[in-house]
Amino acid sequence: GFILADGATRGTGDAGTEQSGGGVWATSADALIQGCELMNNTANSDGGGASGGRLENCLVRGNSSGFGGGASFYFCPGQLINCTVVSNSAGDSGGVYGGAHANSIVQFNQASSHTNHDAASFIYSCLSPNPGGTGNFDANPLFRNAATGNYRLAYSSPCVDAGDNAQVHSATALGGGVRVAGNAVDLGAYEVLFAY
Repeated sequence: GFILADGATRGTGDAGTEQSGGGVWATSADALIQGCELMNNTANSDGGGASGGRLENCLVRGNSSGFGGGASFYFCPGQLINCTVVSNSAGDSGGVYGGAHANSIVQFNQASSHTNHDAASFIYSCLSPNPGGTGNFDANPLFRNAATGNYRLAYSSPCVDAGDNAQVHSATALGGGVRVAGNAVDLGAYEVLFAY
């Protein structure tokens, strides 16, 4: 339930321990980061938003690094479950580098190569390019108003009811709403619940 913003790593020293993880640095896949917003963090090496750890129901936006602008799992293990990774930047893999992820949205990131993801596997996720595999697709997720930072899904979003309930480990989505409101979990950090 935290907002982790404007963090930064050192510019020198060990790449894995001192220059990675601008917002979150975790050495174990069991380190749980749940219902958090990671934004505007910077890492000199890997994982502008996060390096390692298991992120669930998190919004990862506006972070930057050399590799994995949003999140990197190169030095430290971990995964994304029901996360929204948008508007991050890196030299390589603007969104996500490495790891195995589920029920997530990884779109609209920027990088010199591998704009959204590299060396990562996904299931039931909306991302570009589509890596193939179970339940993955490439489409505009139709956020309510990304220009103002509102990354909740519109009712017409292809990400509504598009996830795998077996991957859900928490009862609430980002923002405190119930995590599975329809027939299946929505992709990304938020769940569509009621009229707006």
